[in-house]
Amino acid sequence: MENDKYRSKLSAYKDGELDRSLSEEVSLHLQNCLACKKELAEFERVDAFVLGLPGLEVSEGFASQVIAKVAVKERDTLDLAHFSRRIFAKVLQLADSVFELIQGHGYRRTATLDEFGDFPPLLLSYAYFQLIGK
Repeated sequence: MENDKYRSKLSAYKDGELDRSLSEEVSLHLQNCLACKKELAEFERVDAFVLGLPGLEVSEGFASQVIAKVAVKERDTLDLAHFSRRIFAKVLQLADSVFELIQGHGYRRTATLDEFGDFPPLLLSYAYFQLIGK
């Protein structure tokens, strides 16, 4: 458990990003913990490998080209989302129509007030219909 506390700070320790007291605390821990020492050595090995990679030269307009391509991709994604919503709405309408055809005339979206005669006795609606004589 204590290793987890220090293990999450090893990269910042290696890069010199910790404040002085925390850096000293991690340093003391490293003197006694072989697992964290190995992890720190692995970070150093990865850093050395990355620093040894050849550098890349990019053209002057590279950043603006990337930004333009990202903007196009975002627009295409938004268009696809809008299209998907429209298609989904049509599928729901179609499913509703099919259900209505299968159920026949028994499936109605609205009902007349005469069909609401089965209100539970404690509802205000029940009292209302009793008063008007329905």
